[in-house]
Amino acid sequence: MKKKIVERMEFLRRNKSFTLLWSSQALSRFADALETIALIYIVLELTGSALAMGTIMVINMLPNLLFTPIAGVLVDRYSRKTIMIIAEFARGCIMLWVSIALFFDILTIFQLYVMAFLVSIFETFFTTANTATLPNLLKEEDRIFGYSLVNGTQSLVQILGMSLVGVMLVLIDFYGIFLFDAITFFVSGFAILMMTIPQEKLVELETKQKRGILKDFTRGLAYLKTKTIFILIMVVAACINMILTPMEVIVLYSVTNIYKISESHIGIALSMILIGNLIGNIIYPKVSQFLSKKQILIYGIICIGLGFGLGGIIVNFYALSIGIFVMSLAIGLASVGIGLLFAENIEDEYRGRAASVLNFFMLIGGPLGASLIGWLIDLFGVLWILKVGALIIIGVSIVLINFWPKEESINLTEATK
Repeated sequence: MKKKIVERMEFLRRNKSFTLLWSSQALSRFADALETIALIYIVLELTGSALAMGTIMVINMLPNLLFTPIAGVLVDRYSRKTIMIIAEFARGCIMLWVSIALFFDILTIFQLYVMAFLVSIFETFFTTANTATLPNLLKEEDRIFGYSLVNGTQSLVQILGMSLVGVMLVLIDFYGIFLFDAITFFVSGFAILMMTIPQEKLVELETKQKRGILKDFTRGLAYLKTKTIFILIMVVAACINMILTPMEVIVLYSVTNIYKISESHIGIALSMILIGNLIGNIIYPKVSQFLSKKQILIYGIICIGLGFGLGGIIVNFYALSIGIFVMSLAIGLASVGIGLLFAENIEDEYRGRAASVLNFFMLIGGPLGASLIGWLIDLFGVLWILKVGALIIIGVSIVLINFWPKEESINLTEATK
């Protein structure tokens, strides 16, 4: 155990670029978790309207859908390091502006709408560039630990952010939280500035001038159509978001209308999502010693289905909570696996466009699940949704087994390292 810890510390010391990106993003994600919750309070305080809250969520999501294809092309054309630096400093300036407006009590709901739209644009470019860059910072033998560390840290700081937001509001108020978020973006920007990011191939200037953005994007799509594994993990990622997004509604409805118990139980059940996800991220390296990446993904999807359906079979709050934990742990494992399969199967020249397509379908999955869940609950009830949903999810695993490329077929009876 001690030897393993020493090896991991040596890896972080040796790979300074990865360590800078990982640590700066951990700090930034923590601040983002605080800022997201603070934003809800501010919108409600300014307007007292649930409609305004919904509007800002739509505005926040819209640029991701509109600019993701463009971001993918530009990330493959130009320096990813430069794109990430610009995005981080831009977001830092926007958050600083919001903090100042809050301090002088001049912030309006329209300004918040503009802030959400602009931040979302730069976040789209940063996320796409970051996803495309990470494989280049990790040697093949380091990728399992690297992706597990990145995903696990993001889950951990999200838990910490949600837990500490009340304390932080008392200590530094709303403007202080946005100022803290701005500082973390600036820190991240400077950290990336100090990094060495290898990018295997940039498109030549003459080629850029001859090809338009749309042509480059369609060229990327043509390449991705030949990558069966990418198409499969894209479907899995979208399904995971479709499942996770409406879980709050399912838990809330179950606690108040089926179990008829105290609303304090809602927080207990929802905390299982974050805790399970964190544990799944952390244990991936250990699990990978016994199972291949493909096996982990398949078994993970089966466990997601079993966890999702447990609350529908055993009508009990604790069964629902255990099911959510199992489901989230499996999602944590699957998320790391998706990142690894992305890194291994997509050439660097196309990673920006591949990342943009993957992020696009993940974004679509969330709103689609959220929009359907209320209608399905009214029509069929929560217990039916949990049971049928479990069968559909397990069915996805069967589809993956049948469509996985033969040269990389999955043997579910024989564990491979």
